[in-house]
Amino acid sequence: MKKINGFLIGLFSLLVVACFEDNSSEGVDGLVPVVVDGLETRYDVYTFEDVLSISPTVQNENRYNFYWLVYSTNFNVNEGVVPKADTLSYTKNLDYEVLLDPGQYILVFNAVDKETGVTKKITSDLYVSTLNMNGWYLLKTENDQTDFDFIYSGGRINNWIRFYNGKSMEGNAVKAIYVPQMKPAPTSSDLYNTLFVLSDEDAGIYRIDNGLQTMNFESMFFSAPVVKKPQNVLQPMATQSLVFINDGKMYGMTKGGRFSNPPVSTYKVSPMAVVAAMLLGFDENSKSMIISDNGNSFRSIPSNSSALTSTNADIVWMAGYAGSRSAGMALLKKTDGSGNLLKLNMNYGQMSSNSTPALYDPSNPHIVPASHGLMNADVIAGNYDNDYVYYAVGSQIYVTDIASLQERLQITLPVGETVTCMQHVKYPDPPSTNLNVFVVASVIGDQYKVRFYDISSIGGLTPSGTQSEITGNGRIASVIYMEQGTGTRIY
Repeated sequence: MKKINGFLIGLFSLLVVACFEDNSSEGVDGLVPVVVDGLETRYDVYTFEDVLSISPTVQNENRYNFYWLVYSTNFNVNEGVVPKADTLSYTKNLDYEVLLDPGQYILVFNAVDKETGVTKKITSDLYVSTLNMNGWYLLKTENDQTDFDFIYSGGRINNWIRFYNGKSMEGNAVKAIYVPQMKPAPTSSDLYNTLFVLSDEDAGIYRIDNGLQTMNFESMFFSAPVVKKPQNVLQPMATQSLVFINDGKMYGMTKGGRFSNPPVSTYKVSPMAVVAAMLLGFDENSKSMIISDNGNSFRSIPSNSSALTSTNADIVWMAGYAGSRSAGMALLKKTDGSGNLLKLNMNYGQMSSNSTPALYDPSNPHIVPASHGLMNADVIAGNYDNDYVYYAVGSQIYVTDIASLQERLQITLPVGETVTCMQHVKYPDPPSTNLNVFVVASVIGDQYKVRFYDISSIGGLTPSGTQSEITGNGRIASVIYMEQGTGTRIY
């Protein structure tokens, strides 16, 4: 036992040293000292991007065999478990295509004396980073497959999912969201940030740091639905939960587990659902709003809230403004083509109680004539900061406000371009904001273009002075901005 403990202590000492260390026995009489030059104390590389090339000089090198090891420093010394080494090469010179997960490592150069078997070990710090932590993730459809184009400072990774996993997701892109603090098991302390991606045929969860898929549609449920029809995914304010809408049913997950069977109800849950203090959805059977906290249960809205229950209208658009604003908006379309535009109070107190009115200002609903451009829009988007609504009709983009419903033309795209996605992007989560832009994605033929606009205090859009337009192949469905591995919500 003493020998084992001594071995562990020696190995741990080796791994935590942050500079050159000589663990050989060259001071013993009769042993030839090993002289090595050309090694640095620290190396910094990007995974899936760089080749780590090191060419040390060793005196009398024909006397030795060589190999390179790498150890992760992500271990607990007190657990008494020896971390496993990865062997990178059995040559003196190292040319390693970096495929390690981001993190800190100890790189060990080993020179083995062929005559004595004594090994000279020299360690260096190895810091592995990833390009994935900062930039724009553009979810797209290309050739009937779903993938990201990832745009970072100085470059891009087209078809990001395929780049890391060998293949794109089948089907047309529906939506992607940033999902923080995923973990492999309920009690695990191994937390990692992810992107949850939906196509109309499949779903997948991908680690941001290394791009690898951690769950597919079949593995993310305790009991996978018979019908695979992904429609929406939502990140509640309570980050330990996650909500998925598939084939008109709502599923809830506690992170580290799987999606549970949907709560028993008569609801046919619309793909239209949003997050503020709680989740707000729409039941297509009763034409009524529904409330959920984590996807595993529903709360009813008082039946006398006529603008929200038994509306005899179809849901067209919803927006939820999680965080400091805790508000939302919704547009319902009646059989005569006119609409009800609602401003929603989505604070926890209002959503969790059955007070009347439960969610909306008594001045609602605001009646939108059938002739209004909003009722004939191809794409609709909101504004986190104020009660403005943006909508695209053909190649023209307008803004209106809930009080006056005046239509103001903001942007006219070139002939032939069609708007596919519009979003208000803020980073970090409000109220503190370093980035505040309105994003418009369009397509012509099989080419997309993403443009960025600054937003005035009265909702006006002008070309961004800081963000340059992005072009590529495919059709954009949603956009996520990322900094330091933390992404934006969908507004």
